[in-house]
Amino acid sequence: MEFEKLKNIIAKRFNVDVSSITRDTQFISDLGADSLQMLQLNIDICKEFDIELDSSVNSEILTVADAYNAVMALLV
Repeated sequence: MEFEKLKNIIAKRFNVDVSSITRDTQFISDLGADSLQMLQLNIDICKEFDIELDSSVNSEILTVADAYNAVMALLV
């Protein structure tokens, strides 16, 4: 359930079809993300899941799976 919610957030932020997003989707090479978009995505995720992602974790988030793992680590 959380993965689907995360996919929807990512699809909306990057204006892509949610079905095109997989765990292996890379933010930079597949979605064309830049640092500002990643910051905006971080804010979207934090608001939706009511969490706070540490800025040091942001630099480690390269794929959707990385983002999902970071979110799940804070929800447990």
